Amino acid sequence: MIAKTTFKMERQRTPPLFEAQ
Repeated sequence: MIAKTTFKMERQRTPPLFEAQ
């Protein structure tokens, strides 16, 4: 659950970076 929340936060912070990779 925590991992999911962190992933969402990181994605919102840098969506292009995660999407690029």
